[in-house]
Amino acid sequence: MRKFSTGVLLFRLGMLALCCITLLVVVRQGWGCPFRNLTGMPCPGCGMTRAWFAFLRLDILTAFRYHPMFWSVPVLLAYCFFDGQLCSKKWVNAGLLVLITLGVLVNYICNLIAFCAGSYV
Repeated sequence: MRKFSTGVLLFRLGMLALCCITLLVVVRQGWGCPFRNLTGMPCPGCGMTRAWFAFLRLDILTAFRYHPMFWSVPVLLAYCFFDGQLCSKKWVNAGLLVLITLGVLVNYICNLIAFCAGSYV
């Protein structure tokens, strides 16, 4: 297990807390997605918050319907928290990032196609 200095650990935990507080404020205020509010188009992460709320209600099928890559958020947080070293093998870490990137990209393309067809919710 990698050791962190107290300052680095406090900084990372503070940034995580700030992100959580910001998300709660945005959700509670009903602001929605800033990208979609500005452009009218869905962003690559659109549906992620709804997916996590569905997952927290243990409605996993609905969570996957809202955003099939919702599971990648804790993986990416861990990846950032541990300086990109989730596994001792570099190719596994790189492969995981490629998998997540491709998954988000494919989901985004599907959302854009649905948006252009007029069936995106």
